[in-house]
Amino acid sequence: MTSLVFIFAVVPQAIATGVIGGMSIATLAMLFVVEMKMVRKRHRDR
Repeated sequence: MTSLVFIFAVVPQAIATGVIGGMSIATLAMLFVVEMKMVRKRHRDR
């Protein structure tokens, strides 16, 4: 019984943490790509 409660308490937290972590990593990657493109454009303008 306690194991079921433990699973129901922990699994959603683990899933939420994984989703939030994945989203933050994806956001950082997007920002990095955008920054690289901006830098390339600046170098090209010169």
